[in-house]
Amino acid sequence: MTPRRAFLSLAVAAFAAMRLVNGSSAMTEPRRESLDPKQIFERAGLKPPRRYDLAGAHGETGLDSLIEFRMRMSAADFEAFLAGNGLAATAFRPGPAGLLGADHGFWTPGQEKALSIAAFPRGAGRTLDVAVTPPDADGVVTVYVRAFTL
Repeated sequence: MTPRRAFLSLAVAAFAAMRLVNGSSAMTEPRRESLDPKQIFERAGLKPPRRYDLAGAHGETGLDSLIEFRMRMSAADFEAFLAGNGLAATAFRPGPAGLLGADHGFWTPGQEKALSIAAFPRGAGRTLDVAVTPPDADGVVTVYVRAFTL
């Protein structure tokens, strides 16, 4: 075996060893995080709404970063939240919940009867997806936010 072939064999074996840890890919396995409300909005690059109820949040870091959270607030507070973060209310269009991925735990856009969805590119490989339900009888909306960074 030539020195070059030996080196390549060793490199391939080392790469395979790094990839296999407990039967999964160690290099791409995301790390789940628990976050407080301040961290949630900081990671998403957003200012929090004045009044809201946080229904749940989920964060992952790995080769990329993801944060998802769901909150409820009045329709007026949602409009102020958009304006305070420079997000255009006119960007929202009716869309299928599938654009937000699969339901899991608190993240249940697939259970909503209707959603309006907007995607906001944030630069430097960052994307912000926001979905909102129509107001209920009390004027309250449910808001889904997903921030993704490559």
